[in-house]
Amino acid sequence: MSNGIVKNIRKFGAFIDIGGGITGLLHIEDISISRIKSPEERFFVGQKINVMIKSIDPENNRIVLSYKELLGNWEENIQDFQEKMIVDRHCERSGFLQKWSFYRVKTKSGWTRRI
Repeated sequence: MSNGIVKNIRKFGAFIDIGGGITGLLHIEDISISRIKSPEERFFVGQKINVMIKSIDPENNRIVLSYKELLGNWEENIQDFQEKMIVDRHCERSGFLQKWSFYRVKTKSGWTRRI
């Protein structure tokens, strides 16, 4: 795990300064467990985040990073919520506030979450 600062955001991902003048790419598919349309849904330029180095390609001077690897899976995260709990999510960049109600539902394959 490494601390980084979001330096630039593009449609395909974000460039993260992981220190020492080294920048890695955090591809959009490695940002979130759920599908997102843009990295700006999760990050803003200048934000400090934790990332994991996924791969290093010394021949092409590329470092690929992952954020979602540090988030855990649904089963681990659902333990933080109770049924019918209201959750507020505040986006620092836009000031937008979202509210979700969480419900746990028993399916044939096990517990799942519904929003």
